Amino acid sequence: YEAKQDYIEYFNSTRNDQDPQNFAVYAAMIKSLDEGVGRIISELKAQGVYEDTIIIFTSDNGGIRMGDDDKTLGNKIITSMRPLRGEKTTTYEGGIRVPTIVRWPGVAPRISDEVVVTHDFYPTLLEAVGLSPLAGNPLDGVSLKSYICDETPTEREFVTWFFPHYTVFGSPEWNRSGAVIRKDKWKLRHFWDGLDNPMQPWPCELYDLD
Repeated sequence: YEAKQDYIEYFNSTRNDQDPQNFAVYAAMIKSLDEGVGRIISELKAQGVYEDTIIIFTSDNGGIRMGDDDKTLGNKIITSMRPLRGEKTTTYEGGIRVPTIVRWPGVAPRISDEVVVTHDFYPTLLEAVGLSPLAGNPLDGVSLKSYICDETPTEREFVTWFFPHYTVFGSPEWNRSGAVIRKDKWKLRHFWDGLDNPMQPWPCELYDLD
């Protein structure tokens, strides 16, 4: 983790050791990220194209928790996903439920709890600019244009995530290779190793997200 020293010093002076989000270096990195986004928007305005530009800001995963002193300078938690369970590299909600911000010209700001995934952005931008998908190139996502512009429901039946990796953070908060499907309030985690995992010998986990 690298950040500007004066930003680190500022956040070191303001953090609360009892707060689960108290890592000054990470906060300094976020401040630099905020400034970078601001510079991009300023340049778009200077070029006269801001009102014609769609901006999407999101994350590919939740935050990470680490206990290594060399990585955290003595902090035990880099960031917190509370009250969600899990973190980066897991398919619990703390690993896959992340905020997304869309700035769409002509659309008034609003807050939404619609479930979207990153592979929705490609068909969304294709429709926004009037292009069709390439022949023989199936799309995993759906276009969000009508939902963003007119609040028309997407009407899809479910959303899926695939995670073909193993990551170990200590039982039981470790991720098995598998897939996730969510329909309404129900979320199913299915593991490729089925019953053959000695630490967690079950093939599926079903959650009621309400």
